[in-house]
Amino acid sequence: MGEVVSEPLSLDPVAQAVSAARRYVRAALDGIDAGALEECAELGVSELVTNAVLHGRTALTVTVRRMPSGRVRIEVSDNSPVPPRQRRFDLAATTGRGLRLVDSASHDWGIEPFPPERGRGKTVWFEPREDPTAAGFPDLAGLEDLDVSALR
Repeated sequence: MGEVVSEPLSLDPVAQAVSAARRYVRAALDGIDAGALEECAELGVSELVTNAVLHGRTALTVTVRRMPSGRVRIEVSDNSPVPPRQRRFDLAATTGRGLRLVDSASHDWGIEPFPPERGRGKTVWFEPREDPTAAGFPDLAGLEDLDVSALR
């Protein structure tokens, strides 16, 4: 399944979870000399944690793994059995693009329901790209300043 590279981070479903998850992922990537993944990893984890906070509304866990393939996998798990889904959105909509961004920032991503013995819930995971320009978004500078006030 892949080696966990840093103790998983447990978070409450609050707005501050998004920035805490980004800091955790950045530190985990630095610890395994995978800083080239940082921009796509931060974008992806921001989107998945935001989804978990807004829609899962349960405690959540963020885990970073090094996979046997050599890629890094970032996982966000929560206790809601409802999987995220891509939505159609109006051009003026302020939400609804999260999974498209995760898809753009990733080599691969997916959703795994918890096994029955673990109870309700799921893990949403992605394997971030190294090159954010190849993903279709040229500059993610300022991601730390992302306005998450709507989550409060």
